[in-house]
Amino acid sequence: MVTGKVVDAQPAIWRGCAARVYDIDDGTGRLSIVFGGARSFPGMVEGTQVTVEGTALADERGIALWNPFYRFEL
Repeated sequence: MVTGKVVDAQPAIWRGCAARVYDIDDGTGRLSIVFGGARSFPGMVEGTQVTVEGTALADERGIALWNPFYRFEL
């Protein structure tokens, strides 16, 4: 489980699938979260505080969570 701020959001091709990639910064480093087939998520914009939980996968971009559970923090 990681809580941090969304610092980047972009469409991408991830392992051959259309995806939306968000980078989360928790103050110790960045983590990519990937949503396959998604174009965008309302409220998931740069500066939003979010907690994510899922299985980490290694890829050429580094460590990522694919389709994680998420919740917005106030």
